[in-house]
Amino acid sequence: MLFSLKNFLRFVHLRGACSRNLIAAVPHFSNYGYARRTQVLSEEQRSQLLAAFPNHDPRGLRDRAISLCLLELGLRAQEVADLNVDDIDWKQSSLRVPPVKTGRSRQLPLPEHVLTALHAYVTRGRNGNGNGRLFLRHRSFVGQPFSLVGIRQMMQRAYRRCGFPRGWTGTHRLRHSFATRLYDRGADPKQIADILGHRDIASTSTYLQSDLVSLRALVRPWPL
Repeated sequence: MLFSLKNFLRFVHLRGACSRNLIAAVPHFSNYGYARRTQVLSEEQRSQLLAAFPNHDPRGLRDRAISLCLLELGLRAQEVADLNVDDIDWKQSSLRVPPVKTGRSRQLPLPEHVLTALHAYVTRGRNGNGNGRLFLRHRSFVGQPFSLVGIRQMMQRAYRRCGFPRGWTGTHRLRHSFATRLYDRGADPKQIADILGHRDIASTSTYLQSDLVSLRALVRPWPL
C-alpha cells in the first residue's frame, strides 16, 4: 500500500497538485519479503565456470573470452555483443566499452589473463569480418556477429555443464558477482559505479552483497 501511495503522489506531483515534501512524508519500508537478491557466484563456482570452455577450437576460444568479459570486467551482455576489434588497445592493455544503456562509452584496463584470452580468440579463432564486430558466429551463419541472444544462450548452456541451479539463466548474475567481488576486496561504491558504467551510485548499491559469514565476526551481543 505504501508503494502504491508513493507512486500515486509522484503522479499528483507531476500534475502540480502537491509538493515533493508530501512524497517524502510517506515512510520508507523494507521489501525483503518480495524482492529476491541475485545469487552471486562463489569463488569455487567462478573457477568452475571459467574452466567450462575448451580452448582448442574457435567456438571455445570465443566463449571463454566472452565469459571473462562478463565475469572479470562486469560488462553487460549487450556491451559484449557490440564490441568491435578496434575497441581493444593491445599496446595499452585497455578496452573501450561502447555506449549502450547510459549513452556514453568508458575505458577499462584489461587484466593480463583477459587480454591473453582475447588475443587467443582474435589470432586463432576469429575468422571473418562481421562488420568489425569482435565476437562472431562459428556454426550457422558463420562470420556473422554473435548476438545478445546467442551470448545468453551460450552462458545458460555453460551453467548446465557446471551443474549450477536450474533457475540460473542469462548473464546479469555475472555482473553482480563482479561487483560483489570488487566490494569484498575493498573497492568503494563510487569506483565500482564508474567501472560498471552507472550514472547514479544508487544503482550500484543493488549489486553489492557482502559476505555474511565474514560480517558475523563483527556482530556484538545486544546489551541486556
